[in-house]
Amino acid sequence: MNPRLWYDLPRILRLAEHADSCTTFVGEGEAGRRPCLVIDALRRIGSNGRSAEPTPHPVSAVDVVGPAGEPGDPPIGGGCLPLTYTNPDDEFWHGPSLLDELRYAAVGDAYWFALDMHPDTTIEPTIHRDREVAALPADTAWVTAHVAVANLGPYPAQVVRGYRRPGGHVFARFRRDIAWWIALDLRCQPSDQRPVETVRVTGEHVELIRHPDSGREHIEPLTADAGGWWRIDGDAWPWTLVDEDESTMAGQGSLWQTWEPDGQQRCTVCHAVDEYDGGELPSMVGYGDDTWSRCRRCGSTEASDPMFGAHQRPAPWPPPRDRQRELDPRTPPHAAEGTRP
Repeated sequence: MNPRLWYDLPRILRLAEHADSCTTFVGEGEAGRRPCLVIDALRRIGSNGRSAEPTPHPVSAVDVVGPAGEPGDPPIGGGCLPLTYTNPDDEFWHGPSLLDELRYAAVGDAYWFALDMHPDTTIEPTIHRDREVAALPADTAWVTAHVAVANLGPYPAQVVRGYRRPGGHVFARFRRDIAWWIALDLRCQPSDQRPVETVRVTGEHVELIRHPDSGREHIEPLTADAGGWWRIDGDAWPWTLVDEDESTMAGQGSLWQTWEPDGQQRCTVCHAVDEYDGGELPSMVGYGDDTWSRCRRCGSTEASDPMFGAHQRPAPWPPPRDRQRELDPRTPPHAAEGTRP
């Protein structure tokens, strides 16, 4: 496996834009004739451009994947990457220029610039939306999103852009009330569809329970991140990003979506399956029918009539703590105590 060096793409793009803005270049060969990214012996990437403006500092790799080499080996590095050069007759340079690729990537949700260092001293640049890590850096930035796993979700969450867990899944964390919602949905699953790991919420404490209701039950208390966010991850939680559309988003389209092969109806607000009341009556407009339906779990309603069509009234969800206790018979008698198994 050849060494792969990972760099922050926005910082590399700033270097590239600087080099492209210059008319004077320093370096040997290609680096002295045109805008280039230059790689030094310490594997740092810099700009070969010079102007009246200060030259940006070189950018170091944030990670190196692959063999580290022997102590006596010379450092891997050195070389340049032309930014604007293209050649339709050259297999390596026949496509868009490297500068254009960096610009496209920056607006296309890519986060990483990588260099593959080959034994023949050639350097192959690649661009990536994310990279696989077992643990996140401490200064990771989180963004809002919706995630789901198997037939659970979608849930509002925070995820990390630019990183993925082993297996390709996203890192996700949740507010306490969303963790309660996940726990409630898990307990409402058919017993043969429940995962080997579940969630328990007690007051402001969130726990993962492995092998629940068995002699092998193992409890793992979770520690909240700053701001009150709990990470629910691991092999049992292969979270994926969900694009919110009319079939999954409360307040758009119908209050109900067809669920599972048997055609059950699931509430798009709280995920309750086949927990609704409803009916229809001859419409007061003189033709057709007026219909209504109400989710027994969250109280969201939908009504329709021939003149104005359908309209929904989604209930607040997750509900306040006292309502959580009413909905979940396993919740302890005091609202502040949350959810127990």
